[in-house]
Amino acid sequence: MKNRRCTKRIRVLQIGWVAIGFVLSGCRSTPPVGPPLERVEQWNKNPTYHVGTETDLLQWLERGAASSMIHTPEDRWPNEFAVCMSPFLVDWAASDVSGSTNEFVIVHNVQVGGNPLLGTSRYATIRIPEMGIDRVEYVIVRYYLKGLAKTSGHIQLRFVFKQDHRPEVLDENGKLDREQPYLDDLFISWEAWRPTNTPWEFAKGLDPDQYALSARMYSGP
Repeated sequence: MKNRRCTKRIRVLQIGWVAIGFVLSGCRSTPPVGPPLERVEQWNKNPTYHVGTETDLLQWLERGAASSMIHTPEDRWPNEFAVCMSPFLVDWAASDVSGSTNEFVIVHNVQVGGNPLLGTSRYATIRIPEMGIDRVEYVIVRYYLKGLAKTSGHIQLRFVFKQDHRPEVLDENGKLDREQPYLDDLFISWEAWRPTNTPWEFAKGLDPDQYALSARMYSGP
């Protein structure tokens, strides 16, 4: 009888330790990673880059409502930094901050769409109306969902707008974009700007000489 009780206690302890290990590990079961798309796989075997020039940048600045499709990681600047991580730019000259009842701010290089599997992103110019913000959310993007790394993350601010005062996406002529006229929210994110095809590393992020700093703006979708 005594041996049975001891055996039962041992089994309970074993089950308890297994449960604790399961919780601490955060469930190590992960789905298998599928094969990359054929176009992506071919590029990885023989990467070729499109390097932007000063002329490209000047032409982009001269367009009143610039819109562009960026490819990651093909598109890079002469310093090898990723074009897709270029910061947003507020066009104060084209904005109305005069104190009128119809104030707005024009912002260039805002990511409004794309396909992460193909590595394409659409960047456009938007018009943000005055008094349009409904609320601001403090967002933490966790690095991992298990282990010690889940206690840290990347901070972002999410601006959610009122239904009748949403940011407007502009086409090349400065008119309301027909396919994607409005945005429901916008994220502002300070990120480590680095060369294309270069993953972010926590240790390097502590060294200011490893990465530059970029303020990006993009819509939730």
